[in-house]
Amino acid sequence: MSADVGLRFPDWDLNKSRFEEIDFLPLMASPGPVLMILAGYLLFVLKIGPSLMFKREPYKLTTALILYNAVQVVFSAYLVQRYFRQLMFQGLTPKTCYINNETYRNEVC
Repeated sequence: MSADVGLRFPDWDLNKSRFEEIDFLPLMASPGPVLMILAGYLLFVLKIGPSLMFKREPYKLTTALILYNAVQVVFSAYLVQRYFRQLMFQGLTPKTCYINNETYRNEVC
């Protein structure tokens, strides 16, 4: 009964994924690098950043934010175009699992 609902003792291997094709990608081999980036980010945001900006005026980021928003709009339009192209190719409910096909797996990953 416990094996049916997934309550057996876990035999997790955090250094190996279900898909060996992605283990070579950055930050995918183990959770260590992601946890180090998270710790560094939290340290900077909560301690280092406020101490650096304690007696300074805020930066004027208007131009940078406009450029960032323009890039986001262009990228979102690209993703919508790609989604609709895939929707026209597959339909709303695909009949096969494309992750098992080598050609489509390379396109997805």
